Amino acid sequence: MRIPKRLLLTAAVGAVAARRAFRAPYDLTGRAALITGGSRGLGLALARELLDRGRA
Repeated sequence: MRIPKRLLLTAAVGAVAARRAFRAPYDLTGRAALITGGSRGLGLALARELLDRGRA
């Protein structure tokens, strides 16, 4: 039984996408974050999130 190349390519792309989806994008354990513009907007949201997670 021969498997079409398009099916193999689709499966490979799906496997790579699934691997990226289930892996944490960045591990910030033991690192520091410098957030500029943390008084409002996106900077404030990032600063609050990092404080909530205990990484500030």
